[in-house]
Amino acid sequence: MKSGRILAPGVVLLSTLTLLLSCGPPPTTGPSDAIAVIPNGGSAKLPLQPGMPLHNLEFVNDTQVVPGKPIHVSRSGQLVVIGWAVDQDAKSVPGGVDVVIDGKAYAAETGISRPDVVQVFKVPAYLASGFRFSAPAAAFPPGNHLITVRVINQARSAYWQGASTSALIQ
Repeated sequence: MKSGRILAPGVVLLSTLTLLLSCGPPPTTGPSDAIAVIPNGGSAKLPLQPGMPLHNLEFVNDTQVVPGKPIHVSRSGQLVVIGWAVDQDAKSVPGGVDVVIDGKAYAAETGISRPDVVQVFKVPAYLASGFRFSAPAAAFPPGNHLITVRVINQARSAYWQGASTSALIQ
């Protein structure tokens, strides 16, 4: 055994405590840490089509979307985006719909029945034109977020992008 200084037990304890305190708090693992929404939108690698899509971003949660008016979303609930979209060139339902939040595209559920859209446009193929996106609001940091809808054409070769609306997550 090599010779060296032997420290008194009090010095060893104090040195150990000092070392532990300098490491900072232990990492926390709670339910909010596990919340993650991974961008999975189909429009991310497609080119943007010129022009506006034929769509309507109707509701964020239970609030009707009004251009220029931010919508308040509670961090403890869900962020739900509802509307309808069609491929106006193909006169059909789109190949997909992405809800884009702060530039990241998330695939929306599509194929939701919208007889009101058929009634207005007189195109029976628009029946399954509804879409819905839902994610835990806590997956996004508090603050203002831009929400945009991308309508992917039926051939899945390009997309149109609509105007943005603002959601304030608190």
